[in-house]
Amino acid sequence: MVWNRRARKGKVKNRINPVEDWVWSPEPTHDALVSLETFVQAQRIADRRERSRTASGANKHPQTKRTYRLRGYVFCTLCGRRMYGKTRKNIGYYVCAPKKQYRPEGHPPSVWVREDSLVDGLTVYLSAQVFGRYRYSLLDAHLKTIDDAQRHEREERIRMLRQAVSDSETKRKRLVRNLEQVDEPDEDLIRDVNERRAELRAHRDDLERQLEELENEVHAAPNPVLLSRLPISPIDLAALPDELSRRLFESLSLELRYDDTNNVATCCITLTGETIDAVARTSAEATVTPLERGKAIKNSKELTMKTEDDALRRHPSVWCPRQDSNLRHPL
Repeated sequence: MVWNRRARKGKVKNRINPVEDWVWSPEPTHDALVSLETFVQAQRIADRRERSRTASGANKHPQTKRTYRLRGYVFCTLCGRRMYGKTRKNIGYYVCAPKKQYRPEGHPPSVWVREDSLVDGLTVYLSAQVFGRYRYSLLDAHLKTIDDAQRHEREERIRMLRQAVSDSETKRKRLVRNLEQVDEPDEDLIRDVNERRAELRAHRDDLERQLEELENEVHAAPNPVLLSRLPISPIDLAALPDELSRRLFESLSLELRYDDTNNVATCCITLTGETIDAVARTSAEATVTPLERGKAIKNSKELTMKTEDDALRRHPSVWCPRQDSNLRHPL
């Protein structure tokens, strides 16, 4: 049970209070359905998606005239709020216009950024950094300086911790064997052995905890090999269906943050071992559409050339006209 999660008095009623102002009951009132870590992660996702539809396509409102491709993925750097879509003179924009009482210092009354600029920049980023042929070299240049030393240090620490855990288990077994060799152990000896066993057990638990934390760090460390699971092909976001592009953005955990002070948008995607298969499937579908369109154009050109060749064979005068003065090419 938690109290004081919302302010019921003052000028701004029903305002959400910061977590540090909440009042928690000393004992849990209900059994936990999920772990605290899962709950915190879910709350972060809920905050990011608050008041934003996850479904593709246009809004069901009768006055809806268009869809916004990056709806729900663009945030304002100045205040952290999600920017919403708005059209002006048939041009799509993403806007951040918080009320005055929620506007931080330095935030203008409204922040506008064109949708086509964001889509073009994101297309270039994905085509080069994620689905490009030289993505490894671009990523390695960023990770090489920060990963080599840390990786070797983590590997050495993991090796030492595993050896320490093994040594602690060996000491515990040796202690038990030594006790078995005593024919009639007295109470003092048994008490000392139990205390030593408790010390060894606590020490081993602490080593295992450190080892688990370090292995989690290794699991969360940058892994460029994940990029090999993705196709190598340019991608055209403007040509993708809205449903497919949103599935791609969701699998990439896309987040765009626009800073109005320097007119720069920062793109962040997350690739993990748990989500890489979904990203690979969705990106493969996304790269098929431009390829099929290019193949259709190529087939159309070949058909046109074939038709023209047939016409040339049927009408030789087209490719070998009479040498009249008005048909000769100028020198």
